[in-house]
Amino acid sequence: MKNLKFILFLFISAALLSCGDDNNTPAFPLSNANIAGNYDISNLVVSTDITTTLNGVPLKIGTATTTGDLFKVNVVMNADGTYNVEGSYTINVRLAPVVGNPVETRDIIDVENSGTFTLNTTNNTITFSEGLVRDLTGTLEVQLFNATNFSLFQEVDVTVGSNTESISTNIAFSRK
Repeated sequence: MKNLKFILFLFISAALLSCGDDNNTPAFPLSNANIAGNYDISNLVVSTDITTTLNGVPLKIGTATTTGDLFKVNVVMNADGTYNVEGSYTINVRLAPVVGNPVETRDIIDVENSGTFTLNTTNNTITFSEGLVRDLTGTLEVQLFNATNFSLFQEVDVTVGSNTESISTNIAFSRK
């Protein structure tokens, strides 16, 4: 009798654990129609590692961190794949060389950009034809997308003179 109860317990457990949700469609799928709307920028962080090459060996010479705040930027994403960005925000930049003291600056950035965007729902990316905000162009990974927010991420390497800048950008938007 104990064996029968044990086998019955195993059978029920296996049946419950093997049940899955056959619906893999997200509740709010990434699409031009769903991304269309007016947004505020809620967060902007850019981290940069600066390296140079000495005798064939990469050598880190500094880091830069840019943080945006005081966003007064209107971002309009349209269902036809066009966008418009207009307004201003401030950035706090901290440049920290490996040797020496860090330097901090604060700037006001005015932005007035428009262009087209293309969504790739297979790879969860969005590509902008023009700059979205200062120095942010190209293809970005959509990390979060729901009815009220979306966030984007990008990693790029840029050669500046004899240095390489490895840049990671996170930007987030909140629907108005």
